[in-house]
Amino acid sequence: MPIKLLLVLTFLYTSSFSSNNAKFTCSSEAYISYVLGNSNSSGTSYIDKKSLLNGAVIETKTVSGQGVNTIGYNVKDDNLWGYSLGEKKIIRIDADYDITYYNLSLPHKNYNAGDVSVDGILYLGNNSRDEIIKIDVSNGTPTKIEKISFSGKLNSADIAISPKDKKIYFVDRDNGWIKKIDPSVSSTSKQNVIDTGLGNYVATYICFFDVDGNFYFNKDTLLYKAIWNGSTFSSVDYFSTINSSAGRGDGARCPNAEALVV
Repeated sequence: MPIKLLLVLTFLYTSSFSSNNAKFTCSSEAYISYVLGNSNSSGTSYIDKKSLLNGAVIETKTVSGQGVNTIGYNVKDDNLWGYSLGEKKIIRIDADYDITYYNLSLPHKNYNAGDVSVDGILYLGNNSRDEIIKIDVSNGTPTKIEKISFSGKLNSADIAISPKDKKIYFVDRDNGWIKKIDPSVSSTSKQNVIDTGLGNYVATYICFFDVDGNFYFNKDTLLYKAIWNGSTFSSVDYFSTINSSAGRGDGARCPNAEALVV
């Protein structure tokens, strides 16, 4: 079934403080956005560049927008794309941590889970809703908003798109299963993939992939790695420890970056 087209035209709302559009380098580190303040929508926004091998923070940057809580790495332009809960707009963040805002007519106003596929498609969801929207950002300007519906709530505060099968993966908060959604159809279901074995409450705030299709996610300050065997995940193992900024926010990593070994 083809995905229903919700909107074709998009408009640039305002440009950030710089028009250089500096590019990130596709490297093994991750970017973790989080908000400190009264709420995720009005607090000051930060992004940590962090080593996943030992959890060390390489640098911390303050970003200009409020509530920057949903990001993904776009390999088409080597920028971060996502959503500002404070401004209620699609955002692009360049390597100088300047933000460009895009004024789109979105189905809802709050999105706290997101990622960008290797094809340059931005996916945005909310843990309490039964839908994900997809936006084409492959050419540097958002176009074509489409909706994917599924049964039950997303039940996760972050999602990641596999560079191998291009499915949407996430950890279900209430039962600890890694699940997947097929984004190529407009109406689908959440499919169980593998039980993480971490119990019935796994509040994952960050998740992402490496180039080999391995899936990384957190539970509290611990980072886990699900091993891709070519068709599914064969095991879930402890990988490293990360600090408390992962307790809220969102994670992004270049999906073409190398696999990590500790």
